Amino acid sequence: MNHDGDKNHTVTIGEMVALLSQLRSGNLTGQLENVNYPEVLKPVVDEINSLAQHLQAQAQAQAQAQAQAERDRKDLSKDLDSVQEMAKIGSWSYDFISGQISWSKQMFEIFPEDAARGTPSFERHSSTIHPDDRQLWKSTVEKCLADGKPYAMRFRSVFPDRHVWIDAHGQGLTGIDGKVIGLFGTCQDVTETIIQELQLADSKDQLEKAEIMAKIGSWELNLATYLGSWSKGQLAIFGLDRLKGAPSFEEFMGFVHPDDRSLVLKEFENIIKDKPKEFQIIFRILLQDGKIVRWVKERGELLLTQEGVPDRLVGTIQDITEEKLSGDRIEQLKNQLELISDNMPGPVSQVDRHGRYVYASKLYYEHFGKTSEQILGKTHQELLPHNVFLQAEANIKRALSGERVHHEVPFVTASGKKLFVQTTFIPFLGQDGRPDGFLTVVHDITALKQAEAKLIHVSRLASLGEMSAGIAHEINNPLAIISGSVDLLSKFADNPEKLASRVAAIKKSCERISKIVSGLKKFSRSDDRSNFALHDLSKVVTEAMILVESKSKRHDTPVTLDCQTHANVSCDEAEIEQVLVNLINNAIDAVKDKPEKWVKISLTEETSSIVLRIIDSGLGISEDVRSNLFQPFFTTKKVGEGTGLGLSITKGILDGHKATISVVADCPHTCFEIRFPKEEAAKDAA
Repeated sequence: MNHDGDKNHTVTIGEMVALLSQLRSGNLTGQLENVNYPEVLKPVVDEINSLAQHLQAQAQAQAQAQAQAERDRKDLSKDLDSVQEMAKIGSWSYDFISGQISWSKQMFEIFPEDAARGTPSFERHSSTIHPDDRQLWKSTVEKCLADGKPYAMRFRSVFPDRHVWIDAHGQGLTGIDGKVIGLFGTCQDVTETIIQELQLADSKDQLEKAEIMAKIGSWELNLATYLGSWSKGQLAIFGLDRLKGAPSFEEFMGFVHPDDRSLVLKEFENIIKDKPKEFQIIFRILLQDGKIVRWVKERGELLLTQEGVPDRLVGTIQDITEEKLSGDRIEQLKNQLELISDNMPGPVSQVDRHGRYVYASKLYYEHFGKTSEQILGKTHQELLPHNVFLQAEANIKRALSGERVHHEVPFVTASGKKLFVQTTFIPFLGQDGRPDGFLTVVHDITALKQAEAKLIHVSRLASLGEMSAGIAHEINNPLAIISGSVDLLSKFADNPEKLASRVAAIKKSCERISKIVSGLKKFSRSDDRSNFALHDLSKVVTEAMILVESKSKRHDTPVTLDCQTHANVSCDEAEIEQVLVNLINNAIDAVKDKPEKWVKISLTEETSSIVLRIIDSGLGISEDVRSNLFQPFFTTKKVGEGTGLGLSITKGILDGHKATISVVADCPHTCFEIRFPKEEAAKDAA
């Protein structure tokens, strides 16, 4: 439109149409002022002016709305960032055409990327995906790029300081042609949730395993529908498939043993009627078509509605078959053990870990002349005579510490009968692995002790008979000296010096005879009682050497003593003398035919023992012989030269003295070693 400087230009219809077009496009500004137009067009011009004013006002309002929308967008973006931070959710978008990737602020927190480096590329981001999850992530994104359909996946991202579990959701953006032009979605850090789920699953799995191992199950029954739920442990008890779930109430009752069904139903009715808070039922169930019977214990709780109406039953069930059978078996064994112990030849008792009696046989009551009320719950100190307790106290402590103990003591029954008994303490352990008390078994060995004493005496007499010829020779020698000296006394009446010499010879010979006779008297003592007293062991050895002197001379086998101590030991002198005579005689017999023959005795003192060794010139004893050496009737001598009882009796005597005897294996010669405990000597001396 060209005005050519004419203020009153008349507008043609064609120009008016052009003006209207400009107005619609928003490009008309003040062009209708001072324009002449036909009168017929005035209504149109007025409408155009009105429309122009309206559009200008609308444009201003739209600009204000856009400004407000921008402010709201920024506030919303800020709020969205806060929400995303709280929920650990980040958002992202990808423009397929421009290749631009946008991340929200929280995305940089979830994936610890440096925001200063900008949003990572697909390649850089994919490098942080866990190798085991990378293919899943890649194929899921590629599929969405292809079809634009929503997806959801879970994957792990790996960073130097941690692993992150991600829940990702996304979908495609499509153009007007329906083709995918981009993607957008969210990523949420669910690491803590995953850890909790894993811990919960692990706890649940452990609980289920523990239930099955302990043969315990849990259950719940809705009283309105009579539908329930069973744990895996309960399903296992009933031998049911875990996938099928809990059986109905009627099916459950089908498992109950026919003889127990009325009991279970009655208890169930009482629970509904009486509304107890807790209940317990023990009954039997049948499995595998009645082939297997199991005992179960059911414990439960009744839950009520707010109105006090029975609503649900919850509880546990436990397979107690082994416990039930064990209880029955234990009761049966208890009765059998009582029957056995009551018919044993000696008393039997049991004490707990505190040393208090918890059981005693009938014979035990008879020996002590007391009732069960007077024995059970008491200790040995309260029950035994004081002198007997003192002898047994140390052994009782050893048994309570878990050591098996044998000891022999004299005992007087309530009726006054004197016995010699062997008591054996047999410890047993509790469930915690600690000693839980001990069983006491008492044997009357009075007759055995009497037989042993007779055997020892017979053995002495046998040794005495063996030595008799030599002893007679030993006595004849000093007697000859005495006889000759007596004949010379009258000749030396006028010679005091020679007379004194003959008298001294007579005196010395008498002392020699006296020693031999004294030794013989002690050696052949027939008293059954042991005579324990403190003795200088070196003197006992010397007296034993006198008794074997004739044999050593006869076989030209010197017996010597190396005495390093004169310590006292508590012993029966005659019995120890018998032990030494037997061992020395054995040594002489062993080497009498060898080129080199000698017997050496040594006596030394150690920290806790007095050690006596008898060594001969032999070359030792083989292992197979050593293992049987102290067994009765075992001998290495020729037939007719030994009974095989000597060393057995020797060991029995030494056992009674709490001494030990052994063969020293590492000695180049044959060596028997006897150890006497010093503490026993000290105790007896006190």
